[in-house]
Amino acid sequence: MDETTLIRLVLHEALRIFVDRLVFTEEREWSEEQLDNSAKQEFGCSQDVLQRPILFSCYLNPDHHYVGVEKEALREFVHQRMQVFYEEELAVHLVIFDEVLDHIVRMDRVLRQPLGHLLLVGASGAGKTVLSKFVSWMNGLSVYMLKVGRNYDVFAFEVDLRMVMKRSGVKKEKITFIFDESNALGPAFLERMNALLAAGEVPGLFEGDEYTTLMNECRGSGMQGVDDAELFAKFTKQVQRNLHIVFTMNPANPDFYNRSNSSPALFNRCVIDWFGDWPPEALVQVAADFTKNIELQADCFSTTKNLEDDKERHDALANVIVTFHQRVDEVNTQLRKMAQKYNYITPRDFLDFIHHFMDLLVEKRAEVLEQQSHIDGGLKKLKETETQVAELQIGLAAKEKDLTTKNKEAEIKMESVVTGQAEAKETKEKSEKLAKELQEKAVVIQEKADKINKEIAEVEPAVQEAKEALKGVDKKTLDELRKLGKPPDGVVMAMEACVLMVKPGVGAVNWNKVQTICKDPNIIKEILEYEAESLKEETRLKIEKNYLNNKAWDVSAIQRASRAAGPVALWVNSQMKFAKLLKQLDPMRQELKSLEDAMAESQRELKRQQDTVASMEKKIVDLKTEYANLLREVDRLKQEMEDVDMKCSRSTKLLSDLSGGKDR
Repeated sequence: MDETTLIRLVLHEALRIFVDRLVFTEEREWSEEQLDNSAKQEFGCSQDVLQRPILFSCYLNPDHHYVGVEKEALREFVHQRMQVFYEEELAVHLVIFDEVLDHIVRMDRVLRQPLGHLLLVGASGAGKTVLSKFVSWMNGLSVYMLKVGRNYDVFAFEVDLRMVMKRSGVKKEKITFIFDESNALGPAFLERMNALLAAGEVPGLFEGDEYTTLMNECRGSGMQGVDDAELFAKFTKQVQRNLHIVFTMNPANPDFYNRSNSSPALFNRCVIDWFGDWPPEALVQVAADFTKNIELQADCFSTTKNLEDDKERHDALANVIVTFHQRVDEVNTQLRKMAQKYNYITPRDFLDFIHHFMDLLVEKRAEVLEQQSHIDGGLKKLKETETQVAELQIGLAAKEKDLTTKNKEAEIKMESVVTGQAEAKETKEKSEKLAKELQEKAVVIQEKADKINKEIAEVEPAVQEAKEALKGVDKKTLDELRKLGKPPDGVVMAMEACVLMVKPGVGAVNWNKVQTICKDPNIIKEILEYEAESLKEETRLKIEKNYLNNKAWDVSAIQRASRAAGPVALWVNSQMKFAKLLKQLDPMRQELKSLEDAMAESQRELKRQQDTVASMEKKIVDLKTEYANLLREVDRLKQEMEDVDMKCSRSTKLLSDLSGGKDR
């Protein structure tokens, strides 16, 4: 430790031990002067070594040694810790001016010591309670305050005292008990606090069951003692070690100067920290901090001094606020001297004044901005009106051109409707005529078809009868026929004729080939599925000449000769008749097919014409709809043109009437 630090430490401790206990400002100033003179005389130091403030703290030392600290470094550290305190404990705005730093290190010095108690004396709103909570939080102390209500009395106070003492004495919890003078609802409150300060206990607080309970709790916490008296003594010592009491008082209270007699422990067991009123420098710092975010223009001040720098403007505003506050304090001092009504002016009043000023500034600024907004809105509206008039006039010309175009389009649509209706009418008449012709052709075709079907129906029963007979021929019967070496001529003729019809591409047919073909297991199925239309005319004539006109062709004889050949002969006979009939009806069938084809083509043509008519009718409906829409569009354009013309007239008149106001 160097010489300068040692001298300042000696002076610091003298200030804490002697000067802090003095009541009046004059006494403290005289004492400080005497200490400075003594230091200069004894140590031979200059006034620079004794420069205030003298700050010693453990905060900035890594090893937590009690050393001298620089004001700005301490301010920065406290500011950072204060931000965390706001977030974790108490959200209040506290300005860290020079005196605040002095009070913080004083309070920290006391609360770090066993039996360290504080008596904070200062006006309302000076920050006594907030700083007590902050320093306690910095030292890891729990804060306890009374919650005084309407029904709160000395018995409730004793319950709180027992609870606080148990927490600090039994649980060994380090507590800061903040006791404001407003909590002293009667002399009994201060008597008990005075006893607690003096001896670490309150006589009569723990008696009977309360005393027994306390002893049990002490033993339960591991506290050792020969008897209850020793346990209670240890309990009292723990209370004195862990409980720190902070009294907050206002010197403006008439009872303040009488309490040194009624409660001497308040003054001889507590370290006194005089907050007093904030000095002018502190007031300026507080005002500057609260108003630092206000936007101030150079023209906000009606002064000959050029305040171009923003900091200068804010400093000027802070000084004006402090001047107002000081002037009010001077007026109240004059009223007190004149024995008239007197109001105490405290730091809380100063803070209220700043808050009222800020609120009024926000309110008036909002009014000015609203008026400016109205003016800007009016000018903007005039500009918009001028622009709208020009746009409306341009739009009016465009609408006139659009109206001419729509009228021409409507005329073209009307011509298209008339032309389309004429074409649709002509096409519809053609389709109706064609439909009538188709009905007549359908009657003729139906008559011819009925005639052909009638003749075919006469032959079809014989064919079906032959097929039914063939169904009775099984594979066994057919195998018996195939195994005949030289069957009767009629049987041979029947089988050869059948083979020529069913398998026309086999070439020359004889009995050996018939036997080979009959081996096919599907031969009967092929015969049954045979269609007479597939019989060629050449084959039909050959079979008729070589087989049916032969004397040996006798169906009855063949049936008697073979059970298999008989149904085949009957089938050949009926199919030949059916084929011959088809040959005879072929011209009629060809004519019928030609008529049917012509009718199908006519029906397709009718369908095309009907589709054309439907398409044309739909197109006419669409053209009529478009024409109606165009007429409505024309009417709308006319109405819009009238509205635009009226708006232009009104807007022009409005601009003419407001031209004088715009110039102003």
